[in-house]
Amino acid sequence: MIVPERIAQFIQGPAVIMVSTRNEKLRPCMSRGFGAYVNADRASVTIFLPTGPADDMLADMRRTLAVAVTFADGISHEGYQLKGRYRDHRPGSPAEEARQEAYIAALITRYKPYRPETFWGGFQYRPFSAVAFEIDAIFDQAPGPKAGSPIA
Repeated sequence: MIVPERIAQFIQGPAVIMVSTRNEKLRPCMSRGFGAYVNADRASVTIFLPTGPADDMLADMRRTLAVAVTFADGISHEGYQLKGRYRDHRPGSPAEEARQEAYIAALITRYKPYRPETFWGGFQYRPFSAVAFEIDAIFDQAPGPKAGSPIA
């Protein structure tokens, strides 16, 4: 599935990112993501997951391949869930570290009226893995009558 341009821009932030997986026994696992981008093929996304806190999640992805990522704006309530299949992961590159720093700075600015800057300092986001996954489906996650509807 090709990610529409509007959603690609939204994914790249500063949306809040929640990543979900499950193991073979269907036990869920969840972690915050700290940055993401749509890859050049427009059919896959790379998310940044903190090493350590997200290790169980990475193990789930390697075993089941299933991943769901929700990107949401807590102010406008616009949101999208992408479901797909794990492709690979690796340590974040220096260029991705710079991208992550820009994402976090934009996140702090966006939520400054609602959360003090110190709130964001409580999260571990480094070191991180850059995790790529292929998109199978995109769903509207904004409140309202279209919530949960697939996006073509």
